[in-house]
Amino acid sequence: MFRNLRPNHFKLASLLGSINFLKEIYLYIPLIFTFGPRSFVAQDEGYYALQSKWILDTGNWLAPMWWSVPTYDRTIGVQWLIAGFQKIFGQSIFVAHLPSIISGIISLFLTYKISCFLIGKSFSWLSPLVLSLSYLWIDNLHLATQDMPLLAVELFGIYSILKASKSYKSKWFFFSGISIGIAFMLKSFMIFLPIIAIIPFLFSNSKDIFLSKYFYIGLIIGFLPFCIWIALSLKVYGTENVSLLYTKLLDLSTTSSYSRSPIYYFWNLPINTFPWCILALLGIIRSFQSFSINKKLLIIGYPFMLFVLLSLFNTKTPYYGLQLTPFIAINATIAIKDILHNDTQLSRSCLFIISLIGSLILLIGFINLTFKFTDISSNFPQELLVTILLLTGFSLTSVYFARSKSTLLLALFAGPYLSFILATQNGLFTDRNPNFRKAYFTNDISHKLENNYVNFIFPDYQLSSQSFSQVVRLGLYSKNSGNIKLNPLSLREGEYAWIEDSKIKQLPINSYDVIKDDPIFDPWTLIFYSKK
Repeated sequence: MFRNLRPNHFKLASLLGSINFLKEIYLYIPLIFTFGPRSFVAQDEGYYALQSKWILDTGNWLAPMWWSVPTYDRTIGVQWLIAGFQKIFGQSIFVAHLPSIISGIISLFLTYKISCFLIGKSFSWLSPLVLSLSYLWIDNLHLATQDMPLLAVELFGIYSILKASKSYKSKWFFFSGISIGIAFMLKSFMIFLPIIAIIPFLFSNSKDIFLSKYFYIGLIIGFLPFCIWIALSLKVYGTENVSLLYTKLLDLSTTSSYSRSPIYYFWNLPINTFPWCILALLGIIRSFQSFSINKKLLIIGYPFMLFVLLSLFNTKTPYYGLQLTPFIAINATIAIKDILHNDTQLSRSCLFIISLIGSLILLIGFINLTFKFTDISSNFPQELLVTILLLTGFSLTSVYFARSKSTLLLALFAGPYLSFILATQNGLFTDRNPNFRKAYFTNDISHKLENNYVNFIFPDYQLSSQSFSQVVRLGLYSKNSGNIKLNPLSLREGEYAWIEDSKIKQLPINSYDVIKDDPIFDPWTLIFYSKK
C-alpha cells in the first residue's frame, strides 16, 4: 500500500499540520452549533435543567431540589452553571446547554495542546478533530450535564501539570491544585478515580508538584466553594439530608440499577469511539515502542489505569468513559501519523479492520434502504439515519483501498465528519424528544398553562423510570410549576394538575375536566379541577 509514492506526497500532512488550531475552528462550527429546535432528554440532563429552573424560580441557590424537597444525591456545581448562564442570558434550552458547549470547545483546545506536548505540533491538529468525531464526545457535548465541564477541568489540570513540569512557574502548580477542587464540585467523590490514575505519572515526571506550596494553595481555594456550600447546607438542612452525598456514593459502588459486567467498557467504549478506538490500539503499540517512560505513563498509563478503575467500579454508564476520549484521540493521531509514514503489516491490518466494519455499516444501510424493515428511531426520519449509515459506511470502506495519503485522510474523516454534521443539524443530538415537544406546544397546553400554576398528583408508590422521565419533561415545559400532592382531593377549585393514572380514579367523576389525555404523556393526564 502506498508503495509508489514520492516524498512530496507528505506535503499535505505537513501543510495541514502547520495550521493553527484556532484558525481551523470553523471545522467545528457545524458540529457544535445548530439553530434548529431543541429538547431535553429526561435523564440526566433534564433533571439538572429542572433543578436549575427551580434555583431561578425560588432563589434558593443552596440545595438541589425536587420541587420543595432538598435532595442531596449529587453536588450542585452544574446546576449553578446552568442557572448562572440562564440568569445572564435568559431562560432557554440553548442557554442551558452553553456550559457544556463552551466546555467542549475548551476540551478540544486542551486536547490539541496536550497532544503538542506529547507528539509535537505537526500532527496535533488531528487530535481535536478525531475527538470531535467521536460519538461519545459529541453526544455529551449536546447534553446539559456535568460530564463535559468535568472533562474540560480534568484536561486543564493535566495541561497545568505538563506546563508546571516544563516551566516550574508557580501559576501552573496553582492551577493544577485548583482544578481538583472545581472538579470535586462537579462530580464529588468520582473525581478520585482520575486522580488515582494519574499518580504514577506525577511521581515519575512531576514530583515537584507535591513540594510546591502553590499547589496546596490552589487545592485549598479550589475546595472552598464546596466547603462553604456543605457548611451552609448542614446548617440549613441538617446532617440527615446532606449525608445523602456520601450514601449515594456507597450505593453506586455496591448495588445500582446501572450495575454492569466488568467487561462493560471493553465493548461499550469501542462502539462509542469507532473507528478511532481501532487506530488508538495501533497508536498505543507505537507509543510503547518509541516514547520515553514519562510520556508512556501519561499517554498509555493514565487512560489504562482509569479504564481499569472504571471497570472495577460497580456502576457503569457510557458517559463515565468520556474521560478517556481525549487520549483515545491522541493515540489515534499517533497511529495516523505512523500509517502516513510507514507502510507496515500492522497498519494495513488496522485499515483492513476499519474497512471491513465500514462495509458492514454500508450493507446495513443498503438493506434498510431497500427493505426498510429496521426502525432505528421513531423520533427521526428513517431516510436521514439511512443516509448517515450509507455515508459513513462508504467512506470507511474505502479506507483500505486508498492509494495516496490525501485520499486516505479524506476517506477516514469525510464520512464521519459529514455524518455528524447531518446528525447535529437535523437534531439527532439536540432535539432529543421532538415528538413530546411538538405534542406539548402544538396543542393548547402551553397556552392554557401560560399564566396558571400546574400541580403534580403523585402516586403513593415510587415513580417508575418512565413516569419519572415524563414528570421531568412536564416540569421543564411548565412555566409555572405548582406543588407535589399525594391526595387529589387537596386540589382547589380552578387549579390545573398533571395527575398519574392511578390517582385520577380517586376524584369524583364530575369534579374535573380532562384538558389533555395523550398517549405521549402517559401515564400523566392534564386536568382542570372544577369541583362541580
